[in-house]
This record gives sequence, C-alpha cells and structure tokens, in this order.
Amino acid sequence: MVTEKRRIELFTAGCFLCEETIKLVRDLACPSCEIVVYGLI
Repeated sequence: MVTEKRRIELFTAGCFLCEETIKLVRDLACPSCEIVVYGLI
C-alpha cells in the first residue's frame, strides 16, 4: 500500500474553463493526491 501523497499542481488564469478543469481534476484524483492550485492573475 502506498502512503506517500502525490502532488498535482494546476496553474490557472481564473477563467470559466479553468474552474471546470479544477473540478474535473478534483473529481478524478485519487484519495492520496494533494491538489495545489496556483492563480496566475
């Protein structure tokens, strides 16, 4: 069993498509994934 977290980094511009993509990634990420979102605006 893997207990190490995986890091997913998302770089966004704050647009509608970015928000949809963030939601999709959060829905599909595994329980051991850490999601970090960076806003570039």
